[in-house]
Formats: sequence, structure tokens, C-alpha cells
Amino acid sequence: MIKGYSLLFGFLLVSVVTLAQRDVDKITLNAIQDFEIEQAEASYYKEKKRGTLAINASIIEYRNKYASAYTVFNVTNGDYMLVLNTIAENDGESKYKVFVNGTELALVVNPETEATFNKTQLYLGDVFLTKNDTITISSKAVTNGKIPEKGGTAWSRGRWSSLILYPKGADLKEVLSGVKPYEEENGFLEVEAESYHYKSNNGSPRDWFICSKLEKPPFPEETLTNHSSSASGEAYIEALPDTRVTHNDELIKGENFFPKPGEGGLVSYKVKINTPGIYYVWVRAYSSGSEDNGLHVGVNNEWPESGARIQLCEGKHNWTWSSAQRVPENHCGTPQTILLNFETPGDYIVSFSMREDGFELDKWILVKDKSFIPKSD
Repeated sequence: MIKGYSLLFGFLLVSVVTLAQRDVDKITLNAIQDFEIEQAEASYYKEKKRGTLAINASIIEYRNKYASAYTVFNVTNGDYMLVLNTIAENDGESKYKVFVNGTELALVVNPETEATFNKTQLYLGDVFLTKNDTITISSKAVTNGKIPEKGGTAWSRGRWSSLILYPKGADLKEVLSGVKPYEEENGFLEVEAESYHYKSNNGSPRDWFICSKLEKPPFPEETLTNHSSSASGEAYIEALPDTRVTHNDELIKGENFFPKPGEGGLVSYKVKINTPGIYYVWVRAYSSGSEDNGLHVGVNNEWPESGARIQLCEGKHNWTWSSAQRVPENHCGTPQTILLNFETPGDYIVSFSMREDGFELDKWILVKDKSFIPKSD
């Protein structure tokens, strides 16, 4: 599940997509104009004032059930990144599911908000689309029990306004333009790894998966050990599947080992830097084998040598902080040598790419103070 941040089909005549907007960089499909409402557990109504499809949660039978709408893709075949424009509400964190030809692509959840209505963008993932593919959006009205209403509590309405399709290779700064960044203050920023804004296998056979008490990666349980009980926020991400744990396991470049930064599966985070300059990068990771302890970091799709080969050697079988870079003369890495340079104030995209599968990432820090060392917790 992507933190705030990530069906029942009726028998209806299929309609062809009418594009509400089409420009060089993206395709925008409007919820009201380009999608057909299905007969499902619940039903949408068109909320023209806000430009959304929404669920009338005053109908008790529609509560905590999915409504659905579909469209038929009729543009150029290709790889696309999908972003859903939703309305977060203070009375419940609505859930959204996205399907392509009946196969679930993503389950994402609106972030918590104190505002009555808060425009939000949720990243759904990458997918190859061909003409006549059916794209279905489903959402659920829920309550968080916080807003009293008519002897009970108020419910969100699963509102969403549009689906945006970005062609592969689109600038992530544009893709995440509507996302609220994590903001650096006084030369310091700390982010939970599972709260990423973007995730992709990057065309590799490896991807990042959230691990928590509620979310388990789709791999045999006997091949995984869940460390969420000791992770910050009881959740983390892991590069999977993990086929190289020790030196005796076969090393296959481009499959379970990615020596070049930016080539393996990656996760990205939008950040706002107020105090420009050089920052030290720390990661909190769990290493249980000799070959699952390497990672790369970059910014704005650039992968400087100073962000390559983050290495963990000490603190095996525990969550451990590191800012060490592996070098030929020191395979365990020189402490406090992982650096990123932010030349001017503004928004940036910080990305981590795999070096070795099996890497478990709990959270990460940007800090200007070289003497800073995170507390072991």
C-alpha cells in the first residue's frame, strides 16, 4: 500500500476514450467525460462542481464498498506511468484500485488530511498499454471515525477527478508536480522509506516491495523474514526477489546485482530543499547476508559517484545506519562519504536504486552537518 502518500464488472457496451486533454508529455483522462460508470457494489454519481466521480455515502448500502468506472484506451501503444488525481477528505482515507483488463495494477490510499477537501495525486505504477485495453478505476467510501455526523460519523466519498498517463521516460519532476514534497528544515530531512512518491522495477526483474504486518510481498513466506516489528513505523521496503544472499549464490549482473547506479529497481521521493549545499545521506537498513547490503542514491535522475555503492557491513541482523561508500581499498566503506549536492533552493527528486537484491530499507536522512550520527534505535 502506498502511504499518502499507491471488481465487479458489469455487462455494459464498451465506449471509446474521448481525450479530455492531450499534449506532448502526457494524456489526461477526465473522470466525468472519459469514463463509464459500472454497476458494482456501490455506484458513482457525477459531482460536476468538483469535477469528480464520487460515492453517495449517505446511502448505507454504499459504505465501505467499491464503486467502479472504466474506459477503453485508444491512443498510442507504449509504456506509461499512471497518476490518479483524487480528493483527500478529513472524514476518511478512501482506497482506490486500478485494473487493466481485469488485472489489478495498484491499490493506493488517500493521505490523512485536516482539510475538508484536499487535491491529491497518487502514483499507480508503470504499465504497457495497447489500444482497446480496458482501464478500470474503483474507489471505496470509508470513515475514520473522527467527524461526528447524525449520531454516527462522517464518511469520505472516494472522489477522483482524472487519470494521467505519462509516456515512459517522462521527467519525474513533472510527474510528481502535484505531490507535496518532504521539506528540509535547518539542514535536516528524515523520510520513511515506504512513503515513496514513485516506484518502478526500471525494466529489471527486481522491484521494491513494502513489508509490514499487514502487507506481505507476493513471494513464498519461507523465502522471506519479516522485520517490520522492529522497523520504524513497523514498515520498510525490500528489493525482491532475493536470490543472492551469500558469496556461494550465483551473481547475475542486471538480475540480482546492479553495479551501475540507476539501472535496478528504484524508489523516488520529492523533496524541498530550503538550505542548498552538500548533504550527507544516511540510510537505515537491515542486512542478514553478506550479499544484500548495497544501494545507490541519486538526484533528478543523475547518479553522481558520491552517491554510489552505499555499503553496510557492521550491525548484521539489526537495523543499522550507514553513510559509508564501498571503495576498492575498503569494501566495508568509508564512513560519512555518501553525498548529494543541492545547488539552489527548490524541489528535487531523490531516488534510490538497487545494487544488490534483498536490501531492506527502513528510512533515510539528508543532513548538512558532517558530525551528525543518527541514534541507534
